[in-house]
Amino acid sequence: MAATLFDHLPDLYRPLFPHLFAAPIPSERFATCDQCAMACSPPRGRAAYHPDRKCCTYHPVLPNYLIGALLEDRRPEWEEGRRRMRALIERKVGITPFGLFPSRKHTYLVESGVGFGQSRILLCPFYLEKAGQCTIWPFREAVCATYFCKTVTASAGKDFWHEVKMYLTFVQDCLAGYALYELAMPVMERNKYQNRPMTPDDLDDLPLDAAAYSHQWDAWVGREEAFYRECYRLVTALDSDRYETLTGIPQRILLENIRRRHARMTALPEVPGIALDLESSGDPVTVPLPEVNLAMELPKRLFAFFDGETPLAGALARAESEDFEIDLDLLRVFFHHGILLEQGCTAADRSNEPISV
Repeated sequence: MAATLFDHLPDLYRPLFPHLFAAPIPSERFATCDQCAMACSPPRGRAAYHPDRKCCTYHPVLPNYLIGALLEDRRPEWEEGRRRMRALIERKVGITPFGLFPSRKHTYLVESGVGFGQSRILLCPFYLEKAGQCTIWPFREAVCATYFCKTVTASAGKDFWHEVKMYLTFVQDCLAGYALYELAMPVMERNKYQNRPMTPDDLDDLPLDAAAYSHQWDAWVGREEAFYRECYRLVTALDSDRYETLTGIPQRILLENIRRRHARMTALPEVPGIALDLESSGDPVTVPLPEVNLAMELPKRLFAFFDGETPLAGALARAESEDFEIDLDLLRVFFHHGILLEQGCTAADRSNEPISV
C-alpha cells in the first residue's frame, strides 16, 4: 500500500488535514483512466462508457479557493487548464463567488440518467478530448478525487471513498464559505445555486443578466480572477488549529466515518483459506472477480500458503523463507472479493460451491 489519501488530493490540504490522510491505502489499480475500465469491461448490468468520454462527462463543482489555486499555479503543464478557466470566467456561465457550477442544463441532463459516460455534450469543460486527459488534475474537487468505477476492495472500497467524498464536500463548503465571509461577501449555499429553477436562458447556456450578475459579485464584478486568487490566499494562510475550529464537530464525525471505513477496507483475515477449486485448474490460475468484471492470472503456488489453518503471519513468513514475494494489497483484493476467506468461513458461506477457475 504505497498510496495515501493525500496522493489523490490538492496539495493545499496537506497542512490542514489530520494524519489519517497520510495512512496507506490500497492502490486503485482496477480504475484505469488511460484505458477506461468502464469502456473495456463494464460490470454486469452497466452500460459501457465511450472510451473518449469516460466519467469525464461529470462537470465539477470547483470551490472558489481551488479556482484560485489553479490560477496561481505556474507549472506549464497546467496552462491549458488555466486558459479554460479564464474562458469560463469570461463567459460568466456558472461563475459565482462560491465557485464554478455546471450549467442548469448540464445538471438537468445528467439527472435525467441519459448519456453519462457516453454523450459528448456532457463533457467536462476541463477535459482535453484529443489526449483523453484532465487539464486541472492537481486541483480536483471532491467527486473527481474520489470516484473509482471499480474498487480493488469491492464494497468496502466503495464505502470508504463515499465517506471521503462526504468529508471533502463538507470541507469545500466550509472553506469556500470562510473565504466569502472574510471578503465580506454573502455566504452562498451550494444547494441554493444548484437547485434553482431552470430558465429559458439556461437552456441556451446564457449567463445571468447583467444586473443580476453585478449584484451577485458586488465590488468584485469584473475582478473575478482576483477574487478567486484572494480566496486561495485566505485558505492557504490557515493552520491546522484554525481549520479544526472552522470545521468543528461535523468534521470530526465525518473523519471518524472515514477511519472506520479505512479499517474495514485494509483488513486481512487472521487465518486465511482459499475459496477456489484449484484441483482442476492450470498454472497460472485464472481468478475471476465478477463484481468488477475482471480476471487475474496468478501462479498456482501463491494459493498453497493459505490452507485455512496457518495464521496469516505464519503464511507470510513461510513465503518469505521460500523467497516468494506476496503483495498484501493483492491479498486484500482476494479477501474483499471473496477469494480469500477467514477461518470458519467456508466457500459455501459465499456461494453454494467453490469458485471454479
